Amino acid sequence: MSTTNPVIDIYTDGSGDPLSRIGAWASILFINGDRIILEGSETETTHQRMELIAIIKSIKYVEANRLSNSVNIYTDSQYALGLIERKQDLVASGFRTINNKTFRNEDLMREFLQTIEKSGLNFFKIKAHQKIKEGNYNREVDLLVRKNLRKAIAESSGT
Repeated sequence: MSTTNPVIDIYTDGSGDPLSRIGAWASILFINGDRIILEGSETETTHQRMELIAIIKSIKYVEANRLSNSVNIYTDSQYALGLIERKQDLVASGFRTINNKTFRNEDLMREFLQTIEKSGLNFFKIKAHQKIKEGNYNREVDLLVRKNLRKAIAESSGT
């Protein structure tokens, strides 16, 4: 893989099952014509955490491998994009609510906002779960997440 500072396109998604508190995340990275899939699952988690983890892990992968300074991240996560919009207020409040309680997911919110401080990151909101067949990487990453979530739930229950 060449490291000639290509523009990298990353499609991310995450999901969680509220009953089992198991979640899964995945991302598809396109780098110099290569396609890399990152994926994982966690217990005691939520949908929102999985959305953030998918983005964080993808950016850290790019950084650790010194692949590019220009990254386009495509996500259907209104939660993640909302954190970007609210960053200044979140930091000013110390990540506390109006009732002075710590925000749920405060640890990942902080890590996410710190991770995206790097220059060269561009975020794009895309529509979730579109049925378009050709070139719909958001749909593809969503299917990866669903498959991994089903597998993690089955493994946790011993089936």
